[in-house]
Amino acid sequence: MRSKNGFTIVEVVLVLVVLIILGGVGYLAYTNFIAKPATTETTATDASKSTQTPVAVDKAADLDNALAQLNTIQIDDTSAATQLNDAASSF
Repeated sequence: MRSKNGFTIVEVVLVLVVLIILGGVGYLAYTNFIAKPATTETTATDASKSTQTPVAVDKAADLDNALAQLNTIQIDDTSAATQLNDAASSF
């Protein structure tokens, strides 16, 4: 009697079908995950309080300009400053 070596074509096709189905489900889940907007910790009210605009940094002079603008920011809410200090001290 001859021993069975290897896989039959039916077994190979079944494995390929399962892999294709898993790949399709994974691809759809990945594209939906990427398409969702990134969530931020700030709320809409926090964003409306901000008066500073982001600064694009392309050159060293722009970096100095961005640093000067960062130095002008005043923190009016002492609880926010306390939270920042607490977070920094936890490291």
